[in-house]
Amino acid sequence: MPEFTWREMEYWARTQFRGTYEGQIHHDFGINGHGVTDEDLCAWDDHDHEDYRSRDDVVSWPDTNVGFIVGVYETFIATDNLQELNLLWPYLKKTGLRLIAQKEQYGDPANPWAFETSHNMYDAGGYCQTYSTGTAILAYRCMALLAEFLDDKETQKFYDNAETETIKAFEKKYLAKEYK
Repeated sequence: MPEFTWREMEYWARTQFRGTYEGQIHHDFGINGHGVTDEDLCAWDDHDHEDYRSRDDVVSWPDTNVGFIVGVYETFIATDNLQELNLLWPYLKKTGLRLIAQKEQYGDPANPWAFETSHNMYDAGGYCQTYSTGTAILAYRCMALLAEFLDDKETQKFYDNAETETIKAFEKKYLAKEYK
């Protein structure tokens, strides 16, 4: 069964955005809403397909990126397969950096490590910034741990810091006063 999960993670990696939104994980396997049914998959290396929501919306979703990072981490912990982790590590690094870029673009100017204007798959018009910020903490922790497994000390230090700063931002924004 883990082999299926590794193939899914490889699929998300190979179809991630390139160029302007490099590392962003798509929302969909297929092109739902654009003439293709949910059962159809985009090609393995189709990094530029349309999702069922507009591109401007999809690229503001940190949770798709978090899902990929956490999915690889969970699968690695379950299998201890360093070969697969090494294969996906360059993709993970791009997705991790995309998450940082989203924090820069959709972050709170007064509290830079917290999200302010992001969207996600579950927002449905509600306030999702606690979810986006909180899940980013988990992704940063997973990136630091995976970097440690691979002896990538520079990346480990970077994501250890990102996790620490995001925890501080979350506490300051959401726990220091009554939640809005």
